[in-house]
Amino acid sequence: MPEMLGFGGSSHPKDAKKYSPVAIADAIAEIVTTEGVEKCVVMGHDWGVFTATRLVLKHPQLVESLIQVSIPFWPPEDDPKPFDIQGYNEIFKPLMGFDPIGYMLFLVTEEAPGLISEHMETFVRCIWYSQTKLSGGYTFCDSGALEANLKTDREFPAPYWATEEVRFELVAVHSLQPDGALLVFLPIRSRM
Repeated sequence: MPEMLGFGGSSHPKDAKKYSPVAIADAIAEIVTTEGVEKCVVMGHDWGVFTATRLVLKHPQLVESLIQVSIPFWPPEDDPKPFDIQGYNEIFKPLMGFDPIGYMLFLVTEEAPGLISEHMETFVRCIWYSQTKLSGGYTFCDSGALEANLKTDREFPAPYWATEEVRFELVAVHSLQPDGALLVFLPIRSRM
């Protein structure tokens, strides 16, 4: 299974245009073609839906089927504009009461990978356990919340489903990623 550009052992270009959904879809198509795969099942989860749908739209000959999970879909544009995180947050904060993607402002910093690695347990608690509004705002999405919670190793009550075994698996899976990077996967198998 290939790693998405910017994660794990893949290259980490500094040019933001290399990370557009279309550019990544083209890179995936190149990998699939180079590996001799005739058709693949493409799965996009959450923000990965953008890349998955671009792969289907630009390279339909390579796609057997598409699975979309937790879908934030926008139709493709002929001349896509850079994604404006602050603008998106400004639009949705009045509706939701918090910045829905404020965490992205932290995840793109130089400090994020090291801080996540150093506080992996807290990171897992922030993204898996903390979906309720607590006294300090939302613990993951709101701008500044994830970073602040990591720096203070904030504790959250575990939800009913988070047994010790589940907690161990979540930490282990996230810890497998170099530099504490978020788990990102595209289920495209190069060879069975």
